[in-house]
Amino acid sequence: MRSGPGRTARTIGRAGAIALPALAAAHAAPVISTFGPLRNRAMPRLAGRGRPDHVALTFDDGPDHLSTPH
Repeated sequence: MRSGPGRTARTIGRAGAIALPALAAAHAAPVISTFGPLRNRAMPRLAGRGRPDHVALTFDDGPDHLSTPH
């Protein structure tokens, strides 16, 4: 087995050829949330769908008087 600069460059090139599409897919994954039907299937909780036997309650105590401009 030979090693040297050419072999190292090929190894780095192969790693990049594998990693680049994987990183691009991971970077583009959030776009799924912009397509309604796809979002409903892939991320139902993000789409606002919960279990039918549960009720979601929220509480808002209003703006913080120290950080909200008047």
